Amino acid sequence: MQSRPVTVYPGRPAIDVRHGAGAPFGWWPAICVALVAAIDRVEYNLLAGALPTIQEEFGFSDSSDAVQRAGEAPATMRVQLAALLRIRTLRSVITGLSILFFGLGGLFFWMPSFYAREFGLPEAAPSARG
Repeated sequence: MQSRPVTVYPGRPAIDVRHGAGAPFGWWPAICVALVAAIDRVEYNLLAGALPTIQEEFGFSDSSDAVQRAGEAPATMRVQLAALLRIRTLRSVITGLSILFFGLGGLFFWMPSFYAREFGLPEAAPSARG
């Protein structure tokens, strides 16, 4: 088979590519393209299947009724927060992140005294490092 040097990746030396050989650049480009195609396909199908539920939940449709709603008063912040907190996933994420940050804060507050006890560092040294 005939081969010739080809610059495949900018800034790297050229590699010999054999024309007619299967996967001349290796399998990584094929894997990446297949992964992107699969994610794109799944995302499209998920949105198409969930769109009616999303429209029902948030009260909008494909046909624009903005002209009819133009005279309505905007929802207050309390109503908007109540609507957001009805979403179970969002409540779970807020709770989980709160626990995570509370735990990390406690850990970072405790670490300087731990380093002082275990390694003999003055307490100001580990807490001053960035």
